[in-house]
Amino acid sequence: MSYNAWNDFGKGTIDAATRNEQLTQAATLFEAIDAPAGGIRIAVDNVVAYISASEPSADGQPFDPGTDEFFTLQSSIGSACSAAGHELVANAHGG
Repeated sequence: MSYNAWNDFGKGTIDAATRNEQLTQAATLFEAIDAPAGGIRIAVDNVVAYISASEPSADGQPFDPGTDEFFTLQSSIGSACSAAGHELVANAHGG
């Protein structure tokens, strides 16, 4: 959801308010992940920490999913799932 919000806003298919709403929903979803202890939990917690430490932008963007840091942190969830023998499934939409 965070990637879709970032991508769709960049393409101009959604406005800032919609992007912000989607990013807020994404943050809520990351916080609600019930990950097992170990690498997956650590990876999820790192994403949540990034989001929590983010200062909203002037137009209300709660966090920036377009940074290299966020991409690396989010990718680590997939790596941790793979290392634990779990498949990570992500769905994307485009506007």
